Amino acid sequence: MKALDVISYFDNIRPNSFDYKTKKMWLMSLETDIRRFAYLHSTKEFDNSYTADDNPDLFLDEKHMDMYAYYLVSMADMTNAEYSLYNISSTYFNSLFAKWKRHYRSENIPELKSAIKL
Repeated sequence: MKALDVISYFDNIRPNSFDYKTKKMWLMSLETDIRRFAYLHSTKEFDNSYTADDNPDLFLDEKHMDMYAYYLVSMADMTNAEYSLYNISSTYFNSLFAKWKRHYRSENIPELKSAIKL
């Protein structure tokens, strides 16, 4: 899934006047959090070179489109000072994000290396 896919979906569910650069900045902030969480639970090196691309591939697939989009919705609500809408959209995003993190942790248990030798 590409960043432009999420931004287009966001524009359809919440018409707005924010430019692509702003929406991409918000999206890359979330993408960085997702990748850091994933790399924290793996042995891979963290790589943030994806942020240089104008339409980068996102870490998660299409079934997580709502999570990405509702992050953008909550950022738009906060920026527009629509705090009652922000409370709703951020709560929905946070529940989706927590659900993804629980699932990711259960599927990607890191190998524990004990410092204690018996």
